[in-house]
Amino acid sequence: MTSQVKSSQVKSSQIKSNQIKSNQIKSNQIKSNQILSAADIVAMLDHADEKRHCWILLGINCGFDSSDLSGVRREHVQGSFIDLPRPKTGVPRRCSLWPETIAAIAATANETEPIFSSNNKGTPVVVVHSEKKRTDNVIYRWRKCRTTAGIKIGGFSLLRHTHRTITDECEDQPAENYSMGHSQRDMADNYRHRISDERLIVIAHRVRYWLFQKTS
Repeated sequence: MTSQVKSSQVKSSQIKSNQIKSNQIKSNQIKSNQILSAADIVAMLDHADEKRHCWILLGINCGFDSSDLSGVRREHVQGSFIDLPRPKTGVPRRCSLWPETIAAIAATANETEPIFSSNNKGTPVVVVHSEKKRTDNVIYRWRKCRTTAGIKIGGFSLLRHTHRTITDECEDQPAENYSMGHSQRDMADNYRHRISDERLIVIAHRVRYWLFQKTS
């Protein structure tokens, strides 16, 4: 092999390496833009009306998206916990609720089921008309609240992204998956038969401290 060929291969390898590093940097930059800051969330809470305030709390406390909110019924709220399988997958999910979230649910829940609706007739906040069409009043109200608070980025699902990002700092992936309604589907899942409420409380408290700097 000639020195010229070797030099060409080295240059090609360096170019590929630089491209990989560049893509990794871009990927990390994109991911960092897919979460909200604590200041952003607090600003939206301050500008939200009572019902939207509750929705935002459930979004960051439990990682709920708009479809989750649309399916909440009284039977799902059990004291300081909420048990609500993911509507999209049916995967079981249990979340520890903050005192602020419990109070907000009590203050805004409708008499009708589901407890969050778009109007006094009990119309769900998300109505699926067909596979490609749905009416999502959570997203609509979120955009208005976001604009009022002066926040420029992101949809309601960013609360779910933010929740997961902060809970990852607890380094308890099984509990995080259970709280999010994620199924890991690995060998450990076959042998794991319980995740204690104490672990779910730790996760919830970690996000609450990050958001409000409160320990109690």
